[in-house]
Amino acid sequence: MIATRELIDSFHQYAIEQIQAGEAPLSVDQLYDRWRTQQEHDETIRSIRTGLEQMRRGEGMTLDEADRQIREHVGLLPRQS
Repeated sequence: MIATRELIDSFHQYAIEQIQAGEAPLSVDQLYDRWRTQQEHDETIRSIRTGLEQMRRGEGMTLDEADRQIREHVGLLPRQS
């Protein structure tokens, strides 16, 4: 997550753009909610892209490998095939 100052600057820029675009008048809370939703969306897209790049580079593991490691970590018996 980006630093507090950058978050404030980002929200400020978003709010100014919305006001200049002539959108229906929104309260600060409404602007913040919309901005937060957009931030979460952008973060999700970045995370997916990062995961896909890692997969392309051969990093990561299969679902079966992840399942085995998680079960081992929490002390569950291995899944029966």
